[in-house]
Amino acid sequence: MLRWTREIFSALNHKKLKDRTICESLSVVPSRKVRFFSRISSPKESKLRSIVRVDGYQSPKISANRLQNCVFDAASGLVVLEDGSLDETCRYIASYYVDTKRDGLAEDVRGSANSTIDDDLIHVFHRSCGAYGHFILDGLCAVALLKDLILERRLKILVPTIFPAWITEVLAGVGFGPGHIVKASGVVRCRSLTTSTMLMAVNCFLPNPETIAKLRMLVDSPVVPPNRRIYLTRDGAYSPRFVRNEAETQLLFKNAGFEIVNPTSMTFPKQVELFASAKVIAGNHGSALVNMIFARSGAQIIDLMPEDWVGYWGEGGAPERWLLNLTGACGHDYSLVLSRSEMVGNPPLPNGSTILPRIDATTDLNSVQAAISELS
Repeated sequence: MLRWTREIFSALNHKKLKDRTICESLSVVPSRKVRFFSRISSPKESKLRSIVRVDGYQSPKISANRLQNCVFDAASGLVVLEDGSLDETCRYIASYYVDTKRDGLAEDVRGSANSTIDDDLIHVFHRSCGAYGHFILDGLCAVALLKDLILERRLKILVPTIFPAWITEVLAGVGFGPGHIVKASGVVRCRSLTTSTMLMAVNCFLPNPETIAKLRMLVDSPVVPPNRRIYLTRDGAYSPRFVRNEAETQLLFKNAGFEIVNPTSMTFPKQVELFASAKVIAGNHGSALVNMIFARSGAQIIDLMPEDWVGYWGEGGAPERWLLNLTGACGHDYSLVLSRSEMVGNPPLPNGSTILPRIDATTDLNSVQAAISELS
């Protein structure tokens, strides 16, 4: 992830990405409690302790850029510019789905375009937005942040057909129906395509509080008494990470007054309503916890992280911190529980394999109990 940080911030300074500033850079410092619970003694545990000791982070400036006569590859998310080069905002995420270093890639993509979209489009969903966390923080936050730009220019939202149906259902629920959306498959020519630097996934790892505030306004997050304790299961999760002792984990939380819920079985409005009413949110490290953004400031988060997540995406620490950073942006308490795990396979690399390894964790119930006992 250190490579990611260097490449992303280098790309953010690219002259082609400085068309229109949408959101200024902000320094975010957690204002609430951060706790770490672990009975593991290992290099990964030590590394994670050092990562979460960092107080805050800098969310980068967000800008938008209007492109003309470009080509969009729905399968990889690549955008090839009129001059034949790859658009920097899309290159990094696309590198997990196609070898962006291959000679002649841009020429092949442009040459394979077999249809043209004449609408003025806005591209907010990078290729990994099929994962709920990326969809919310990178995609839907961009829709909320760029809502005025969409309405001013009458831009239509570009949605690749490879994405699950729930993405367009959520968009419809927040006011963007079929008349606001253009679906794309294969490789298409785009007469006009507006992109933003949020396509680099920066808002997922380094969330800007302004984007979260805009999203809460877009979804009309309800103001209700925060009095519920909820534990999130991973049934139907996007990535192959599992919990061996899930039944025992659920029983522990249930005995502590938690409701056991599966967000994937709920409509988006019901998820927003549930999290808005939550005082405590617990779950295994993953996208479901992103809904904490709809909880009132001061909510308490318990993140159950498998040991093999430490270093999974490299040495920079951004993936390990993304939920910690999100609690900082939202003003929530954060409790991290580290548990033993086993990984089969290797993590994906840019321009390499896209197969996700399997991770089986055994939740440390004693550490979970310790985290629960610290709740107010």
